[in-house]
Amino acid sequence: MSLAIENQELAAAILDNIASNGNIEDVPTNAPRTVQRVGTQIDTLSYILGSEMMHAAQAIDLRWQKILSGNYR
Repeated sequence: MSLAIENQELAAAILDNIASNGNIEDVPTNAPRTVQRVGTQIDTLSYILGSEMMHAAQAIDLRWQKILSGNYR
């Protein structure tokens, strides 16, 4: 659950508007930070997906054990 919350926080907009050159508003690119945040999101999503796949495999294994023992309904 904490990984999903971390991804939600990483998805928040980056609002860094820095005045430069004598208070002339300049909108800098946030591409490097955005790419870094997306990379972190991909990493955490791979952990979430791995956990989900492990739980699914355990459920399938438990179901097969129940079927093979004859107690399946």
